[in-house]
Amino acid sequence: MNSNHFPLAQISSSHLDNLISIIRDTSLTIQPLDIDYQDYRIVHPGGSGPEALQKFTWHRGSANEPLGLRLSNWKTKKGIEVPFSYLTITRQPGAELVGVALSHFLEDAAFLYPGFRSGNGEGGKNRWFGRNTNDERTKAEVEQAGDQIRQAWLSNGGQFISHAHLPGEWLKLAGIPLSAVNSTSEKVGASMVLNMLIKKLLKTFLIAEKIRDDSKAAAKQRLANVTSVHPLNQILYGPPGTGKTYSTAEWALAMLQNKPVSDVQDAYQHRHKLLRAELDKYRKTEQLQFVTFHQSFSYEDFVEGIKPKLTGDKLAYRVEPGVFQQLSQTAKRAWQYPGQAATAAAPVADFDTVYAAYIQHLQQQLNPAGTTVPVKTMTGAKAQITGIKSGDVIVMKHEGSQYSFSVGKKWSALVYEKYERAEDIVPMNQKMLDIGGPNASLQWALFRDFKAFEQQRFPAEQNPDAVALAPITAADGLARFVLIIDEVNRGNVASIFGELITLLEDDKRAGQTDEQSVQLPYSKNQFSVPPNLHLLGTMNTADRSVEALDTALRRRFAFVEMPPLPELLSPAQMVARLWWRFEELAWADKTYRAAELPLYELLGCPLTTQSEQGPLWDAVQKGQDPTLVLKAVKFTGVDLQRLLGVINQRLEYLLGRDYRLGHAWLMGVGSLEQLRQAFRNKVIPQLQEYFYGNWGRIGQILGPDFVVKTAAADSPLLEFEDEPDGEGRSLYGISTADWSIQHFQNIYTKKP
Repeated sequence: MNSNHFPLAQISSSHLDNLISIIRDTSLTIQPLDIDYQDYRIVHPGGSGPEALQKFTWHRGSANEPLGLRLSNWKTKKGIEVPFSYLTITRQPGAELVGVALSHFLEDAAFLYPGFRSGNGEGGKNRWFGRNTNDERTKAEVEQAGDQIRQAWLSNGGQFISHAHLPGEWLKLAGIPLSAVNSTSEKVGASMVLNMLIKKLLKTFLIAEKIRDDSKAAAKQRLANVTSVHPLNQILYGPPGTGKTYSTAEWALAMLQNKPVSDVQDAYQHRHKLLRAELDKYRKTEQLQFVTFHQSFSYEDFVEGIKPKLTGDKLAYRVEPGVFQQLSQTAKRAWQYPGQAATAAAPVADFDTVYAAYIQHLQQQLNPAGTTVPVKTMTGAKAQITGIKSGDVIVMKHEGSQYSFSVGKKWSALVYEKYERAEDIVPMNQKMLDIGGPNASLQWALFRDFKAFEQQRFPAEQNPDAVALAPITAADGLARFVLIIDEVNRGNVASIFGELITLLEDDKRAGQTDEQSVQLPYSKNQFSVPPNLHLLGTMNTADRSVEALDTALRRRFAFVEMPPLPELLSPAQMVARLWWRFEELAWADKTYRAAELPLYELLGCPLTTQSEQGPLWDAVQKGQDPTLVLKAVKFTGVDLQRLLGVINQRLEYLLGRDYRLGHAWLMGVGSLEQLRQAFRNKVIPQLQEYFYGNWGRIGQILGPDFVVKTAAADSPLLEFEDEPDGEGRSLYGISTADWSIQHFQNIYTKKP
C-alpha cells in the first residue's frame, strides 16, 4: 500500500464554515440511502427536517440498530474550540461510535477531500485497529483485521495519502468540488455535498465494522472450540495424609496439557521424578506457580499492595503486584500473544542506568547531524527520533510531519515503572493519557524501542534464564497456566481474594460471555482474570482450627475428594513400588537388597530369588495390575491395607469420614522399624489430637498392645468442707514396647 503525496492544504476556514452550514441545514434533502457491505446494510428513507440525520438504520446481520449523525465542538491540542466541526456516527440514543474532525479535511484548488487518520485518533484507532483490555483476539488477528480493513477501503475508492500538516496515514474518501461547497445558497449543489459526504463516510464505517465484528466472532469461535477438560477453579479436599499436595503435580500437569488426570497418572505411574521434571519445563516458561495460604497471608501478597523499596539511601513506596496478579498478567499475554515467551524477570539494572545507556546509544545513531532513528507506532506508522536536547530529552516526530515533540525522561520513567512491555499498554491512548506526556503514540513508540534496547544491551542482567524462556505453545491453541494454592482454607479467603471473587467464574473471565473487570484499589488499573488460568487448591477437611470456606467461594470452585486409598498399601502394591523404585538396578545389587529384605520381612513375602520375581516384574512393567500379578503370592506379615482400613473404619464410626487417616503416612514404610516410627510420630499423635485426653477412645481404635494402663491411682485430692472425696481412676499411656508384627496384625484381626 503506497502513500501518494499531493500539493494539499488543510481546509480553509471559509470552506469549513460552508461545510458546517451544509450539514446543519435542515432544509436540505437526504436522498434515500441503501448501502451495504456483505450482510451489513445502512438505510435511510430519505427526507429533510431537524431529525433527518437521526433516521439511519443499521442492519447488523440479523440485528437492527438506529444510527445518527451529529455535529459537536472540536477542541484542538492548542485548546482552541471549533464549534460544530466534529461529525460523529452515534448509536442511538447518543452513544458515540466514531467521528471525524472536519477541520482536518484537505483541499486543493478544485476539490475538498474528506477523510481521517487511519488507525490513529479520528477513525477509531482502538475500535478498528487496536485491542481493548478484554479483547479476545490475538495481536496477529487484530493486525490481520486491520490489513483487511485497509484493503477494503482501497477497493471502495479510498486512497491513503500524507496529510499537509498532521502526522500519520490519512484515508482520502472522495473529492468534492469546491464550487459545490462554496454554493451554500444553491440547494442542489449543497445537497450533493451532504449526500456524498454521508454516503462515503457511512460506507467506510460499514466496511470497518463488518470486518472488525467478523474478526472478533472468529476469535470467539476459536476459543469456543478449545474446551478445557478441567474446571478453571478446583480444590482437592480430604483428610490429612491423603496426598493432596503430592497429587497437585499430576493434576497441574493434566491442566497444563489439557488431558484427563488419569492419562497423566498412567503415563507417569511410579515415575514421580519424571513428572516433576516435566513440570519444571512449565515453571521455566512461568506457566506454573505455587503458594501456600496461612493466617498472615493477605490481599497485598496475593493481588497487589504498597511495598517499600530501598534504592541507595532513598526509601520509596511502590504498588507491587501479588502472585495472582502477576500470573494473571502473564497468562493474559500468552492468551493475547500466542507463541511468544511468557515474560522476563525484572531487570537488575535500574531505569536510570538503562536510560543513560540508551541516550548514549541514540547520540551515536544520530551522528552525523541530520540523521534520524526510525521507530514505529502501535499502528505500524513510521516515526523518527530526530535529536537529543538538555542531555536526556528525546525529540521525535511522525514521518512527514512538520511538528516535533519533546519526550522528557520523566515520562519514559513513568511508563517503565508501570509496564513491562509496550504491548501491555491497552488501550494505548487511554493509558498513555493517564500517564501524561506530549504525544501518546510517539511515547509508545519510544518505550517499545527503549525496551528492545534494554533486552539487547542488558541480556544477562535482565534475565539469567533468558535462553530457557522458550515461546509458549499449546497443541490446541491455548496456552494454560496453573496457580497451586496449598492449604487454601488456612488463610482468610474472603480477605485474600477481596473483590476478585466474582472474576473467578468461567463466564466472568476476559473474553467470555459475561466478562467483568474491576478497578484495583492501589494501582487503579482495570483487572480481569484470563480464561486460560487455572486455580488448583488443597484443603484439609479435618483441620477445624482454620477458616471455613464461605458459600461464595465454594460455588465458584469444583471440589474433588481425595479419600484415603488403603488399596495402595496392599502387599502387592508395596512390592511393585519397590521394584519401580529400583528398576535400573540388578536383582543382586546391594542397594536394592538392603531395601528388599526389611520390606519382605515386614510383609511376610516368600519371594526370594530372581527366577521367582523376574516374570512377575516383567508383567508389572507391561502395565498389568500388581494385585493380579501377585495374587498367588501368600503374604504372612503385616497387611498395611487392612491395617489402615480398620483404623479408618473405627475413626469414621466415632468422628466421621473427615477424620480418617491418609495412606500417605504409611506409603514410605519399608521395614518394621519404619512402621513403628510412623505410628509413634504420626498416627498416634494425630489420634491424640482427635481424642484429646480420651485415652479410652485411642485404645478402642488401636487395642491394648498400644494403649496400656499405667496405674490405678487413688485420688490425690485433699478433703475440703463439703466437697466429696475424689474417686480413684485408671491412668493410661502409650506402650513403650517395640511393637511386633503380631501387635500390628492384632489391630485388624481381633474381633470387637
